[in-house]
Amino acid sequence: QEAIRVAQRVLRENAMEVFKINGKSRGIAYLDVLQKPGFLPDWWQLHKSAEGLVRNWQVIGPFAYGTGLEEIYPPEKELKFDAPYSSANGQVKWQKTDTDESGYLNFLDAFYQHPEENPADLAAIGYAYVSVESPDDRNIKLTLGSNDGAKVWVNNQVIYNEHVGRGAVADQVFLEAHLEKGLNHILVKVENLGSKWGLYVRLVDPDNELVVKE
Repeated sequence: QEAIRVAQRVLRENAMEVFKINGKSRGIAYLDVLQKPGFLPDWWQLHKSAEGLVRNWQVIGPFAYGTGLEEIYPPEKELKFDAPYSSANGQVKWQKTDTDESGYLNFLDAFYQHPEENPADLAAIGYAYVSVESPDDRNIKLTLGSNDGAKVWVNNQVIYNEHVGRGAVADQVFLEAHLEKGLNHILVKVENLGSKWGLYVRLVDPDNELVVKE
């Protein structure tokens, strides 16, 4: 999240250029601060690309909010993709869904036939799953953006767990994970505190050696 805070500060400090005040309109990509070596330019180069964004998911939900991220539902106990479960909307099953090029997984579109007709109070829990094949054992970085808070497991190990109200932005949080040779399992639990509800995940894989299984 520090990257997001720094980027927001850069926008504030360079608003005259970014928002074309006083006739200046070079745009954020050309700001001087992004031309200098360091974390922020590296983050910006990653953030504006589509490389590594996970676009093929299996999702299930909505489940009742209950105690939020601490409420345990069946996907945390077992991954049975053909099994129905009781949920906030009756019976639910895992379903495949793809994102557009932005990589944004919209839970409202996945779970509700007419999300615009649902009440503003949509407090709920949803899950997204993807499997990733690795050619060897390795440590990787992955990034997360979620609306709202999220909990992330890689091969049944929790690598992130934060209850927070926020909008989703790609690369909000940088995480470290260990992948084993062969198939690896990534499960993300996302809480919705109302209104928009979604997720970004990016695998930082400069050599394109990881394969997201569809």
